[in-house]
Amino acid sequence: MSALRRRQVHRLEMLAQPHLERKRQIEEHGRLTLEGAAAHAAAVAFIVRYGEPKLTEPLSLACERVSQSKYWHECCDRFPHLLNRRGFYKFAPYSRLAVSVMGHAVRHGVIDHFHGNDEREKLNLIFASAPAWLMWFTFADYTAKLLNLAVPDMSIMISIARTKTHFDLWWGLPRDVLENRPWPNGPENEPLAQTDLGLLRPSPPLRAQELSPRQLRREQATREHVVENPWPALIPEDFLKLPNR
Repeated sequence: MSALRRRQVHRLEMLAQPHLERKRQIEEHGRLTLEGAAAHAAAVAFIVRYGEPKLTEPLSLACERVSQSKYWHECCDRFPHLLNRRGFYKFAPYSRLAVSVMGHAVRHGVIDHFHGNDEREKLNLIFASAPAWLMWFTFADYTAKLLNLAVPDMSIMISIARTKTHFDLWWGLPRDVLENRPWPNGPENEPLAQTDLGLLRPSPPLRAQELSPRQLRREQATREHVVENPWPALIPEDFLKLPNR
């Protein structure tokens, strides 16, 4: 290869590097989002099965009932380094970090204690029969759409406003009660009145007006690139049981 050709190749590699890095970041964001969705689905499943959630009370009370359930205690004893590190059987999925830490262990709990042939089917059965208000309140409709799970008829919920604060919390769950209040200007122009997975995409690194037409087309193509993802990977039980070092 001539010196001129090497310089040309090097220049092209340098030009492509930001695009490749951006693509890697978006793909990593997608992987983490799917894993968070699977952990969120498992947490919601435990609430539906063991929390007896009620529309008129804070969701934290349903989580307390999960904490007192036999199967949650079994799950905690099975993974003490993740779920029972201080001797408390506490089901507290109130942040992304909390759900991420407990997620794989709770998914194993779903596989062991719920009906169905595999994890997807077990979650599908729970989601199909879950209270519509709970799915709406916890943004589990986003989880279901990402993981291709069933949802109950939620048409009656669209008129009830939900908040960006709770949306930004997802895949963590809210503690409080679902307020029965309408959208200020109706649901028609409210993004959160729909299940729009585009809202989960990472923000572009630059404002559109700062990009050249070619850079803008490349950025849009990267953000819209959809990878056929398998079911989110699950860390093996034996690895999860290893003590923290």
